Amino acid sequence: MYEIIIKNDPGYAMIRIFFTRFAIIAILGGLLLFPKAEYANAEKECTGKVCFSWAFGAIVGSGDNQKLIEITQDTELKSGDQLKMLIKLKQECFVYVFYYSAQGKFYMLFPYSLNQFSTDYILSKKYYIPQGNFVFELDDNAGYEKFYLIASVKRLLELENLYGSYESTDVSKKPDFLKNVIDEIRQLRKQQRKLTSEAERPLTSLGPIRAHIVDGNTEFAKLDKITTEYNAKDFFAKTITIEHK
Repeated sequence: MYEIIIKNDPGYAMIRIFFTRFAIIAILGGLLLFPKAEYANAEKECTGKVCFSWAFGAIVGSGDNQKLIEITQDTELKSGDQLKMLIKLKQECFVYVFYYSAQGKFYMLFPYSLNQFSTDYILSKKYYIPQGNFVFELDDNAGYEKFYLIASVKRLLELENLYGSYESTDVSKKPDFLKNVIDEIRQLRKQQRKLTSEAERPLTSLGPIRAHIVDGNTEFAKLDKITTEYNAKDFFAKTITIEHK
């Protein structure tokens, strides 16, 4: 899906994707959906039906002053700051990440495609957003960027269908279809507020840590050190707004 996020496309004044000169090797295949052994181990650690680890990190600063910071709430960042996320399932559930740009563009960042839920979606595996050595980088266009993190014990088929309609419709009609997607997310959040078992437990919080730099690009090698565990009965939703200056 990353073909739609183009570095030099003026129509998408949003996050740009950069790539190191090292090749990405994706090793897929031979993986079963939610292996039973891993599922049993995860059950011992989770109290709710929705349980997963999430990390959202940003590289801020420049030169020798660069550092990785954890993003768990609305945050102010600057052009040139780089972003990367990590998801690791601890219990069988369905996790979605959507991005809403300051220019009104909307993208599903995770799963990478809806087929992933049946082909490559297993417990304990680390899923990076974006994949491999790609990172998001804030461009020169200021504004408010929103990230929606949503998880459910069941697949959110209505949300998937609404997003599919938005993605496939004509450009002139996208605003109306986008409204339907956002309204559905709001309805899901209302559902969450009716639940009382939601929990958010930091597993590791190291504060700012030094980033590992290779050829001018950040590997985010320590992203898994700043994960937060999200644990809920049936549903979880979280919105993070980045004030991009």
